[in-house]
This record gives sequence, C-alpha cells and structure tokens, in this order.
Amino acid sequence: MTFDYSPETETNSKADLRILDVFHEALLTLEKHCTPFLSKEFIQAIYYAHRFIVLRSGAELNDLGMREYRLILDGLRKCKDNPSKFVIKSEVCGDKENAKIQAINGVPHKLETKSYRWGTLDVLIEAAWNAVEFVHGYCYREYAHDITWQHFLVKAIDALFRQKVQERWYE
Repeated sequence: MTFDYSPETETNSKADLRILDVFHEALLTLEKHCTPFLSKEFIQAIYYAHRFIVLRSGAELNDLGMREYRLILDGLRKCKDNPSKFVIKSEVCGDKENAKIQAINGVPHKLETKSYRWGTLDVLIEAAWNAVEFVHGYCYREYAHDITWQHFLVKAIDALFRQKVQERWYE
C-alpha cells in the first residue's frame, strides 16, 4: 500500500470540516500528555493517515454546528493544558495486555484489552481509534459539568469511523 498524501495539496471540500479540527485537537492533547511514549511524528502520521482515509472513503460526513464545535474544542484545550500527570504500568501476558493508568491525583484505572496483533486490523485506523479513545477517557473531567458535551465529543469522533472506514479497519 502506498501512502501518498500531502495536506498542502488537499482539494477535497470536506477537508475543512470542523470534525477534522476536533480530531486534530484530540491528537494534540494526546501528544502533550503521552510524550515521550509516543513521538510527535507518530501522532502526526496518525492524523494525516486517518484524515486521508476518511476523506477518500466517500463516506457521508455530517459536520458539527459552531456552538458544539467551540465547546468541544474548549474542553479539549483545557484538557491539553491540564498539568496533571499519570503513570503507565504495563505488562504483556499472552494475548492480553494488562495496563494500569494511575492518575497522580486520582483513582487508578485498569485497562484489560487484547494486544494488537499485526495483520488482524488496519494499523492506521486502529492507531487513530486508540488515540481518541485515550483522549476521550483522559479528558472526561473537562466535560463532567455537562455530560451533553462529552456526548458531542463522542459523536464528532464517531463520525470519522463510519461504515466505509470500519470496513477497511476489519479487512
């Protein structure tokens, strides 16, 4: 598979969708809190690759209204600027990965998910999904005052993983 894409040459009118800005801001939040575990270059590659896949999928994309867009971005930016830290403790055992994310000033959360296995899922979409899944959980407190805005964040991100993208994901 060849990945030949440059954002400077993007001519698709869907390229200016606000949901893509939300996705980008979510990845900037990931970059801020997960460096040095994930490199800036890797996170940028996730963004541009997933953007390419979504825009080329032909899927119908419904954009966010301005009010929802501004409130979601406000929450993500507050989360990105939050100085709280966390510690990742992980051990791999068999086909499951057991990870504990310990918030310094909070309650530990245990994740028990299947480890990624090469050749089973599209690695680009899987990386994008895991990135936004992390941000969704990590930034929850920024939306806790009104859970409706958390729902709008989920709705915006889900729009980037519609059926045509999922078909590629699971091929």
